[in-house]
Amino acid sequence: MEQALRVPTLQIFSTIHSQLPPLRSIFTLTTFSKFRSFRKKRLRLSTKFALESKMAGHEGKTVTSDVKSGNMIFEPILEDGVFRFDCPGDDRLAAYPSLSFINSKDRDTSIISHSVPSYIPTFECVLGQQIVKLELPSGTSFYGTGEVSGPLERTGKRVFAWNTDAWGYGPGTTSLYQSHPWVLAITPNGEAMGVLADTTLRCEVDLRKESIIQFIASASYPIITFGPFASPTAVLKSFSHAIGTVFMPPKWSLGYQQCRWSYDSDTRVREIAKTFRTNGIPCDVIWMDIDYMDGFRCFTFDQGLSGQPFSGPDIGGFAGNATPKLFGRWMGVGAMFPFCRGHSETGTLDHEPWSFGEECEEVCRLALKRRYRLIPHLYTLFYAAHTTGTPVAMPTFFADPKDPNLRTLENSFLLGPLLVYASTIPDQGTDKLQHDLPKGIWLRFDFDDSHPDLPTLYLQGGSIIPLGPPHQHVGEANLSDDLTLIVALDEYGKAKGVLFEDDGDGYEFTNGGYLLTHYVAELQSSVVTVRVSGTEGSWKRPNRRLHVQLLLGGSAMVDSWGMDGDVVQIMMPSESDVSELVSASEKKYRSHLESSKHIPDFEEVSGPKGAKLSRIPIELKSGDWIVKIVPWIGGRIISMEHLPSGTQWLHSRIEINGYEEYSGTEYRSAGCSEEYKVIEQDLEHAGEDESLILEGDIGGGLVIQRQIFIQKDDPKILHIDSSIVAQKVGAGSGGFSRLVCLRVHPTFTLLHPMETFVSFTSIDGSKHEIKPESGDQFYEGNLLPHGEWMLVDKCLGVGLVNRFNVKEVYKCYIHWGTGTVNLELWSEERPVSRQSPLKISHEYEVEATP
Repeated sequence: MEQALRVPTLQIFSTIHSQLPPLRSIFTLTTFSKFRSFRKKRLRLSTKFALESKMAGHEGKTVTSDVKSGNMIFEPILEDGVFRFDCPGDDRLAAYPSLSFINSKDRDTSIISHSVPSYIPTFECVLGQQIVKLELPSGTSFYGTGEVSGPLERTGKRVFAWNTDAWGYGPGTTSLYQSHPWVLAITPNGEAMGVLADTTLRCEVDLRKESIIQFIASASYPIITFGPFASPTAVLKSFSHAIGTVFMPPKWSLGYQQCRWSYDSDTRVREIAKTFRTNGIPCDVIWMDIDYMDGFRCFTFDQGLSGQPFSGPDIGGFAGNATPKLFGRWMGVGAMFPFCRGHSETGTLDHEPWSFGEECEEVCRLALKRRYRLIPHLYTLFYAAHTTGTPVAMPTFFADPKDPNLRTLENSFLLGPLLVYASTIPDQGTDKLQHDLPKGIWLRFDFDDSHPDLPTLYLQGGSIIPLGPPHQHVGEANLSDDLTLIVALDEYGKAKGVLFEDDGDGYEFTNGGYLLTHYVAELQSSVVTVRVSGTEGSWKRPNRRLHVQLLLGGSAMVDSWGMDGDVVQIMMPSESDVSELVSASEKKYRSHLESSKHIPDFEEVSGPKGAKLSRIPIELKSGDWIVKIVPWIGGRIISMEHLPSGTQWLHSRIEINGYEEYSGTEYRSAGCSEEYKVIEQDLEHAGEDESLILEGDIGGGLVIQRQIFIQKDDPKILHIDSSIVAQKVGAGSGGFSRLVCLRVHPTFTLLHPMETFVSFTSIDGSKHEIKPESGDQFYEGNLLPHGEWMLVDKCLGVGLVNRFNVKEVYKCYIHWGTGTVNLELWSEERPVSRQSPLKISHEYEVEATP
């Protein structure tokens, strides 16, 4: 729903939730039937013939299928520098056909090539899972992994290629709307390599070990590597030869798009459209989202479609209410993304640009007018994406992959040679004039619209970009409108750029109905000459004026006029005149910033209604236990004292450790720090069991509910029942949430660390005694504790018994810290619905030990 046309760079199809068959691509029944028949045929062939390897030391040998680990075998495919790797034996024949390659046969057809891989992955097959590892040079940076939240650089992260309708997702959500088991690696010397696990099944992409890529998915699947090549751009171009490129979008789709779940009538839509025009705010598209559908039934798709340059966020954020400051700054940056759409969910405040006050409305107006002037440049970048596979928007480090300082930069990005840089630091209140720029000449410019809540724009030296006149919508543009070229010379006094034009419908160019103009600029004898150096296509050049603006630095420029297609010349000022122009421009720029009306900075964001929480810990005191809980930070239990033995099993600071719960397998995922509400509290003195029910919103329509109670008739036992519940999930999800795991994470205090151990009997009957020197341990399957385990303090002669429902716990984890131990209970990991929450019911009791 909220991702309807959002397309970051790489696509491999999967469907939404675990109720579907294991092959997670979208098929018609006819297609699936043919596929199943085809795969059975290949498997029959694989049992009749062994695969003869001709590569990687296996030349002339027959490799049997009982090989469980070792180096993968390779063959060159597609073009130089691209290799397919398979496990030896029958695995190649057992692999599913490729749905990521635009032509499946390209993945299965060897080519003649004298090149060999620089890096060869290893494999291990365990319990039907194929684990692939690829080790790269120390210091390699990882990117890609598809549409997941979190930092730009993925080094140190683990991601799951498993689609979920991740409505309201947070920074720790590792499965969003699309699955791309793909990694882009940048080595320390700036070379780049792409690695694709070509599977549509659930796939784990693990980048937690330094410079190692690990894929885990059901066997069998091939690994495809692209490169190493000289740059990340070269990798993506090669990758596009495999998966295809984006279709050219119609030009109107590059305009601003306003969306909401949902504008419920044509009257409301017309009202919104009229207000955009009346207020002078550009807009080309209004969405009604999913309510126009019959029962929210989504349309099918044309079959971690390929390539995704048409990307951009839901401006203002889909879930919840934005503040004026948040919405305005979001629009400032969002207006520069390839796909520009404001979107909000049903039940929230109005999220149109004029809904947040005059200051926010003005910032939105300026931001969108910037975008509309840049549409000729954006449309040209989309043509390059369609023809070569290069992204429209790229990370800043693409400008200089060798510079390690740029690899984690997230507050700027490239649109070709144009660098978009978030102009202010939050709460700074003034423009940050010094930015971390790539090497070379970068000249700042604006449209006389500088504002502290708008990004700063830089043009790389040696570049020319085209601009159009400001319009309220793309359809207002006329072919005879003036064309502007912004010119930034390099150190040699030269620059070049291109402009793609057609009728704007996204189709006629395929028949030659387009015009691709190459412009060049050169400084000779104090004169800059701008001319057309070449053209492509049969489209006739419009009869229009050409405005050339030459950047000098600090937003200063000189300009000249002429006719497009003719030679235009600009006299370069003397050095002293340039200095004066730059100084005057800087003064004007600062004055403009200081005089701009700032958007009000409201810290509190509107959210679910609820009473304010007390900052005094809640105390449960009954029978053998005193328990203290702080609802305002993760519903954390900070103290768990057993009165008869006088032992304090759990003692923590308010903001860390104690008893926490997470909504994912990653440490400190959602749930451990969110503010919990007290839903119900019953006290023993009121004649009831001592009980407390908490609820914490973890985003995406999900909450963690926890009941902590001590029964009157069983005062020795402390009970904790926890669950992740789907209160409200996106309507387009089929009623299922993103992928979640309920992870119970208590940090117990050890009074005598060297005399403490964990004891339990596994389901298979084996007995275990785990001491601190054993290190971290996972237990699952038949090694799972058979319903209970005990933390034993030999000096005190007591043990803390933790009993749990073994049907609800899929994994147990022991982590020893300094004077602490975590005894964790993990549920299975899956999407949840209203009817299928995740639950873990467990209890604590202290017993005497020999």
